[in-house]
Amino acid sequence: IDGLMLGADPAEGVVRGSRFLHPDLGVTVEFPRGWQIANTPAAVVAIAADGRARFALEYAGKGADPQPFARAEVGARLAQMRALIDSAEPQQTPCCKSFAVRGRLVTPQGELAGQLTWIALGGHVYRLSAVARSMELEKYSGRASRMVRSLRAPTPEERASVTVDRLRLARAI
Repeated sequence: IDGLMLGADPAEGVVRGSRFLHPDLGVTVEFPRGWQIANTPAAVVAIAADGRARFALEYAGKGADPQPFARAEVGARLAQMRALIDSAEPQQTPCCKSFAVRGRLVTPQGELAGQLTWIALGGHVYRLSAVARSMELEKYSGRASRMVRSLRAPTPEERASVTVDRLRLARAI
């Protein structure tokens, strides 16, 4: 057991307060304060305290242009789900090129609205999603915009702050 890692593996990224930091991929993003954040193998998901909105960060793949990733998903998955696309356009975030798609989806539980934003950073493309019931989306749109604008490369200090705690055996005297 000597050298056994204690706690979460930083190679999977870490959550610090409302910020997610992945030093190996070179990405960090800020979720709204007070939201429940879960780091899973598929996505980092944040749920509003009232449970009425879901934001997420997912890895889309290697690349420098987010538009092909967005177009492929809009053409395949969103079309299959019969999503109604309100807008699809390139954007520029403070750090990177991005492509945002806004739309709605009718489900048995009611109409959902949201925004999917693909962002290219450091040779990788990430997908940020913000989803809420259609009638409540405006309540969360400012927070969704702040989340998208917060995605960036971590500073050297942030990267260095991610450490691994390991168990060390000691001889009792």
